[in-house]
Amino acid sequence: MYLRVSLPNSKTISVDADFPFDTSPLGYRVLINNTTGIVTGIATAGERQEVEFPDYKPVTTVQHIEAVRFVAKAYGLIPNLLLFELLPSEFLWRKTTVVSYTGKTPSFLDKKVLEVIEYVRSRGKMEKDKLVEKFGKDIVDKLLRMGFLKEEDLWKAPNLKVKFYSLGVSFEEALRRIGRLRKKEERLTLIAYLKDRVVSSEELSEIGVPRSVLRDLVKRGIVREEVGYVSAIRSQIKLLRQPSVELLRPLGKNSVVYGSLKKLQDMLTSLTHRNLSDERSTFVFCPSLELLSGLEDTLGSLFGERLKVISSKERPKDLVQSWFSLDEPCVLLGSQKSLLAPVKNLGTIVYFGPPDGRMHNGISYLTFLFRYSKLVGADLVVFNSVPNLYLYMAIKDGTFQGMDLSYTAQVFVLKRRGENLIDEGLKRLVDPNKSTLLLVNKAGYAYAYCERCAEICQCPVCGKMLSLSKDGSRVFCASCGYKTSVCPKCDSPVRPLGFGVEKVLEEVQETWKNLKDFDVRAMPSFWKEYEQVLVLNVDNILSVASFEAREKLFSYLFTALSVAKERLIVQTFYPEEVVFQALMKKDPKIFLEEELLERKEENLPPFTRLIVAYYKDTFDERYLIPIRKLVHWMRTVKTGSLKQVYLCVPHRNSPQVLAHVRRYKPIRLYVY
Repeated sequence: MYLRVSLPNSKTISVDADFPFDTSPLGYRVLINNTTGIVTGIATAGERQEVEFPDYKPVTTVQHIEAVRFVAKAYGLIPNLLLFELLPSEFLWRKTTVVSYTGKTPSFLDKKVLEVIEYVRSRGKMEKDKLVEKFGKDIVDKLLRMGFLKEEDLWKAPNLKVKFYSLGVSFEEALRRIGRLRKKEERLTLIAYLKDRVVSSEELSEIGVPRSVLRDLVKRGIVREEVGYVSAIRSQIKLLRQPSVELLRPLGKNSVVYGSLKKLQDMLTSLTHRNLSDERSTFVFCPSLELLSGLEDTLGSLFGERLKVISSKERPKDLVQSWFSLDEPCVLLGSQKSLLAPVKNLGTIVYFGPPDGRMHNGISYLTFLFRYSKLVGADLVVFNSVPNLYLYMAIKDGTFQGMDLSYTAQVFVLKRRGENLIDEGLKRLVDPNKSTLLLVNKAGYAYAYCERCAEICQCPVCGKMLSLSKDGSRVFCASCGYKTSVCPKCDSPVRPLGFGVEKVLEEVQETWKNLKDFDVRAMPSFWKEYEQVLVLNVDNILSVASFEAREKLFSYLFTALSVAKERLIVQTFYPEEVVFQALMKKDPKIFLEEELLERKEENLPPFTRLIVAYYKDTFDERYLIPIRKLVHWMRTVKTGSLKQVYLCVPHRNSPQVLAHVRRYKPIRLYVY
């Protein structure tokens, strides 16, 4: 049979191979030329090659392959590169040479040679490259020639253990120890995040925790590090129970459901239960591991073994087992690793969480799932605290159906006066006996504000807002670790603006000494409810020169409203802003309508596509000449050692422009 096989190096080859099964070969994994390939088509001719088909089922489907091709083209990518980026590493086998002890009795050999033989014998089999690295090529080749060792080629899957982190001491003790340190801003943010939680290294990377901070706290014993898999430390699954609500009304083919977190979770479990009753599967996708962990307990208590979890937190063996057990009706809960999973009888695809989630190459998860749902004939339902502008426009034009489940908490918007963090009005509203989430959109002590540039300083490496240490000597990025002492744009001195987690913890401990059940976070967590949520510092989102600033504030506040069970209390200098007016009336349409109108007038997303590429400062702007006629406008800004290129592009031209932009290998790429 002539097969087209896609390879990880972006090439596609045609081979003549004996396919061992009576089904279509598309989607099957192939071991060929010392690497792993995927059968993505049928060829008319091909070279005869020795191949292996290690799986009795395909690792993905024709619909997934078509979705990858469509999305790759739309984002200017090579389809094969995207295909293998989405395929879990557990399936990317490679051929390696291993050596083992033959059993031949060693005699009259020197001490070093005997050490090598014993080293290999005690380990059974080991990779030749690693043995050569440890003892040298000459001695390994000598033992192979003498017959004490033998070598063979084996296919090897990667070893994928995960590191997990939790507090090694009590939260109060962690605060006490960190309080004695000089550089404590990033450390306090991490401690607040780890309170009562166990998280993976990948999850900490998602929220931008610097590795140096993590290593330091582990070394001091404040944070505990464990190497293993989530299965070994996951909490016990509760007894199965039935969902408590039924669907309010049938959902459309494509739907956006928004409101309070509890109502969203109830709607999700009801929808999933109905699918299982109809012998249909549900795929629940989460754009972050934090959301996935929160949903796992909820869905696990309902569906038991019918819940399959595919993420980087699972053992490779468990992941592969779940991957090939999706034939029967089930609930698949997954992160990016699950996007190619071959789910059968798929009734509904659920996107749970903020709809702006993206892969590192700029591709929107929702774009991929939308295309895949059309190909497989499944419903697509987005669950979030609130729709973003793209989804709201899709609701207005009839592409999606909107369903407002409403919000349960009371909303109090307080006008801030002066630089006081906690005023008397806030003190009167807070009940110290209730579970509380304190939100401070800031790591560290304060933002670094440049009066010469008249804006908060932005990181030249990752674009995030920069923090200022308490003593004013350090300007740093809590996301990527960048450090300086002045404004990175103009080298002017900076001053503090606002306040951060460190200052909040100081004030909270002073104001509410009996406030025990509380979390402090920079961003609202869309997986856990609190009786009261306090937004202490959020105006700084509007201080960033970005067309998205108001929408980011809108999403932040309505997510806080979604996780608040009883009351949401917000402090702001700008209560008259339309975002806060929409919040007080608990009506997101008030903001969405006005923002959509302004974006249309200014020809900004979602009416056009904005591409932002970061290059080294050696990037020559003449490279952009061939695409000038394809864009509305372009602008280049030099920040530190980087050049930021902004391109406003009509939707129809974005694939061609993106392909050109990627040709020059940007350090980072954002597509809006």
